[in-house]
Amino acid sequence: RFIDRRTTVLLKTIRERGKLNTEFNQDNDLIVENQIIGRVEGLNFIFNNTESSIEKKRLLLITKDIVVSKIKNIVTGYAYTIFLTEDGLVYAVGENNYGQLGQGNYNNSDKKLLVTFPNNITISQISSGEEHVLCIASDNKIYGFGKNEEGQLGLGPNSSTNNFTNYNTPQLLQYFEADGSRGIGTNKININNIVCGAYHTIFIADDNTNYCVGDNRFGQLGNGNEITISYPQVMTSYVIKQVACGNYTTIILTNENKIYSWGSNSSEIGRAHVWTPVT
Repeated sequence: RFIDRRTTVLLKTIRERGKLNTEFNQDNDLIVENQIIGRVEGLNFIFNNTESSIEKKRLLLITKDIVVSKIKNIVTGYAYTIFLTEDGLVYAVGENNYGQLGQGNYNNSDKKLLVTFPNNITISQISSGEEHVLCIASDNKIYGFGKNEEGQLGLGPNSSTNNFTNYNTPQLLQYFEADGSRGIGTNKININNIVCGAYHTIFIADDNTNYCVGDNRFGQLGNGNEITISYPQVMTSYVIKQVACGNYTTIILTNENKIYSWGSNSSEIGRAHVWTPVT
């Protein structure tokens, strides 16, 4: 049944503003005063073509600010797309072979689907790699879903199998939490930016510390080796103003307006493969 935070707000708004009896049925139809007048479909409210005794203009005025969500940001990976609305909701569409749509299954979809987060928390930022997605929530928690075979979600190996596991629902990244995977007594790390390469991820904290995780076959983590890691670790000592990732490369702009790059170099970074930051 299509019952999420936005739908609940919609019902409450129609009832309070319009003084109307409303409900959604199991087919996602909106029933007002015992008549089906339309349905919520993806990001839109679709009115029925048939006439209704409920004045459509009145209902539209009641619901227009609630039903139609404005898009704040869009990111894409390989054959899938993630949308972030201004009210903090996340929708996904496309291929889902690694769970990158966050639906609890691996079914592809040609319709936008709402991604549900724990406690219906809203999201402030989204970033996507080839088949993985990272999100910053409004309470500054980090959630990830999708492909994790190179550790790119930063969740570490599966505790029972010790292997990397793909996730088809949003998972809390414990590393940055107080008393999380870094151990008891550790403070929370607040992340304000996430950038993804194909299979690696870069995190920028509000204290200017930067972290990396995931695939490192070409040195794209900038830590001087080619060892893939599944928990975030500090990447460089530079204060980063801006970071960009290619499939297997990382390039940063520092607070001193210097540009450093590392990783694969099939011409992307202007030099041979490198494993540490170079100007």
